[in-house]
Amino acid sequence: MRRIIYAALFLFLVFSVGSCKKKKTDPTPTPTPTTPVDNGIFSATVSGAAFTPSSSKVVHTKSSFGTSNLYSFYFESKNTTTNKMMDFFLYSTTEFTPGTYTITLSNSGQAYFFENKDLSNEKIWQAPKPASSDLTHIYGTVVITEITTTRAKGNFNYTTYSYTGLTGADSTRVITNATFDVPLTRQGF
Repeated sequence: MRRIIYAALFLFLVFSVGSCKKKKTDPTPTPTPTTPVDNGIFSATVSGAAFTPSSSKVVHTKSSFGTSNLYSFYFESKNTTTNKMMDFFLYSTTEFTPGTYTITLSNSGQAYFFENKDLSNEKIWQAPKPASSDLTHIYGTVVITEITTTRAKGNFNYTTYSYTGLTGADSTRVITNATFDVPLTRQGF
């Protein structure tokens, strides 16, 4: 009987020690790879106040129309905390290169500034001025200093006008001293 008890105790210890065996682990675990988000570098002043974005980007698009192409250069910068956003579109029949571009009614350039973006009390300012028929008035200037397949750098200034009927001091938003070095996405190339 004693042998049976010793044998049972022996088997119990063998299984107990065997089940407590540590799992072999790598002494230097491999970290989970992360991809940094490139929100770009952007600064601007909006009617005298600093604009601090959460993210900024450029999308450069090529669209084909029969035998000709239309190129667009779209810049967007937004602050998701304050729900403010600015953007502009430039259009051309040639691919965008470093140079100076204007926002006018005649070249279909457009610029916008939003407060309370996508909320029920959204306010919008735009250029060209709503209901304007002046084809030659320059609402703003964009200078592209560098453009690659992945980045765009430059500066701009423009004046936008209330689209939602605001008057007085709220009738315009003037964007000045805007500089950008942001990621660029190409589409249609």
